[in-house]
Amino acid sequence: MKTPVITLLLSCIVFAATAQELKIVKNTLNSNPFTEEREEYQVLKADKKIKHGTYQRLFNGKLVETGFYKNNQKDSIWSKFHSYSGAIREQGNYTKNERTGIWQFYNFKNELEYSYDFTNRKVVSVNEATTSKTAWVVTNTDTSQTAVEHPALFMGGKTAFGEILARNIHFPASTMRKGVSGQVFVTLIVDETGKPSGHKVSKSLDKDCDAEALRVSLLLTDWLPAMKDGKTVKSLQLVPVSFRQEGIKR
Repeated sequence: MKTPVITLLLSCIVFAATAQELKIVKNTLNSNPFTEEREEYQVLKADKKIKHGTYQRLFNGKLVETGFYKNNQKDSIWSKFHSYSGAIREQGNYTKNERTGIWQFYNFKNELEYSYDFTNRKVVSVNEATTSKTAWVVTNTDTSQTAVEHPALFMGGKTAFGEILARNIHFPASTMRKGVSGQVFVTLIVDETGKPSGHKVSKSLDKDCDAEALRVSLLLTDWLPAMKDGKTVKSLQLVPVSFRQEGIKR
């Protein structure tokens, strides 16, 4: 963690010495009685539409993302952090607004889940302590639980997966009035290219909860395919969505 921070600081020092005159912008992204999300970044004084310099995003006053812009494009090291603990979520490099090189993704316990090389488009390493070594591999004739190098992985890890659910899912009002609580299971297929399809409810709870779970599962689009014997394979994925009267758990 120290090396990336030092590198970023050095980049900022060099930038400050050579760049054009800058202005700091503070922008509120979301604010309500319970949460506040805002960002702070630098722009060129000559053209305030161009981000150029350090960037940070804060959630309830805690740093959740930091990075650097160069001529309005993400550049150099970018990092995301868990708002409740400050632990790192993901980290890697941008070059001209594209992720490049090896990125590392961590779970909410600050354990590395996997590393992915965006330049060569391949999984570099997977933490066996946090990731299953089996997957439900789909063939033309069968679907069976099989040993694999790694199962299908959601881009960004379990944290990004859960965040999409948390930000987008809504507890149906009709279900709340009926006092229904429980869990919906949605299954989908991730093919050899990482494309998801065939979304369907495999365990029902209530028609409105089923529909909502199915809707939000369609937002989980960015997958890395399972790998077996050095080749990508098609696999079956399970998305569990819990509906509770006290809130939604993922």
